[in-house]
Amino acid sequence: MTTAREVMASPIITIDCTENVRKAAKMMSEYSIGSLLVKCSAVGCPKCTPAFADVSGIITERDLLKRTLAVGRNPDETIVRDIMTTSLLTIDADSSIDEATEVLLKNNISRLPVVEGGNIIGLVSYSNLLNKIRHARAHRIKKEYSRPDYERSPPPIDKHGRG
Repeated sequence: MTTAREVMASPIITIDCTENVRKAAKMMSEYSIGSLLVKCSAVGCPKCTPAFADVSGIITERDLLKRTLAVGRNPDETIVRDIMTTSLLTIDADSSIDEATEVLLKNNISRLPVVEGGNIIGLVSYSNLLNKIRHARAHRIKKEYSRPDYERSPPPIDKHGRG
């Protein structure tokens, strides 16, 4: 059984809740990622109740699009905590990738934080899962076609000795 731990992206990249949305977008672009976990340094912030250690939420490409750009908000003036998702769905590090896929599909999300010992240790995304499938398929194909010739069945020979 392949686990969430085996396919997750790690380490996690974080941003502070007080940063503006443009910085979040630049970080996602710089690291070639589609989300950032949000930490909160603001004391008494009503929106930032850490669910896991010091992580209060997640900001995704979808959040940037739907909650900022599509509604005409200025990314330089919009603060991360105002558009982040705070209800984090997670999966245990030792859960199967089938379980991870089910959570992603049922909840119409594309990234799932992976938890171990109360801490988020990585993220599973659709691309992580597809890469795992692609590598497993490539391995099977390579194994099949790299067998020595003597193990392959020879072509059938007709009564005239032709193959």
